Amino acid sequence: MNTRERFLAVMDFENVPPLKAEYGYWTTTIKRFIREGMPVIKELPKDIPDNGTISGATSVDPSNNTAEDANVRSIFNLDSYIAKFPCDFSPQLKERVLQEDEERKIYTDHFGITKKINKNSNATPLSLDFPIKNDADFRKYRDHYDGDYSKRLPKNWKNLARKLKNRDFPIRLGGLPSGF
Repeated sequence: MNTRERFLAVMDFENVPPLKAEYGYWTTTIKRFIREGMPVIKELPKDIPDNGTISGATSVDPSNNTAEDANVRSIFNLDSYIAKFPCDFSPQLKERVLQEDEERKIYTDHFGITKKINKNSNATPLSLDFPIKNDADFRKYRDHYDGDYSKRLPKNWKNLARKLKNRDFPIRLGGLPSGF
């Protein structure tokens, strides 16, 4: 039974072992595991920053340049984490840098969330402010969604959709900041 089949069986309350999966890893953690002797099944991308992340999910769309783990998953016989459907659910706002120095960057992301990140450490960005605080904000935010979802799909969507029909891993809708 592959990961997708087992995921569906669990969701149908069948008596099967649940998935064993990790959401992802800090790049420095994987690099340290390798330095300490973990076998390398797949080389890490050369340009991945030390304060970056490596996904525990199978890459749905190779063109998105997400670093995917193959090393830890193989050694511990883990399943792929539930991959994110390749659709941009954001209001597609332009990312704007508000302040930046050698240690920190404060920016507004493509969801309109103002975040602060420490450039010299492995940490999740700290959310400082959100674009929706009341009903009027929600109505204004909603205007960014025009109903044309074709522009939110990857450019290679038709080929990717054909490939995904026969995948062996589960896919989820949504993801940070709008939940799992």
